Amino acid sequence: MYSDPVVNEVRKNGEKLSEECGGDVHRMAERLRIATRKSGRRVVLRGEIGKQHARKSDRDSK
Repeated sequence: MYSDPVVNEVRKNGEKLSEECGGDVHRMAERLRIATRKSGRRVVLRGEIGKQHARKSDRDSK
């Protein structure tokens, strides 16, 4: 079976994060949200969630 190095790296990092957060998905999600904010990169959300987020951002910027 083919082993994709990118997929392997993502899985390895996910396992490491899970261990660091004691397997608590809420802590994992919060750490990922914090890292995303700190990165300064633009995050693109798609679908209905993205539309809701865009409307909220528009309201917040006024």
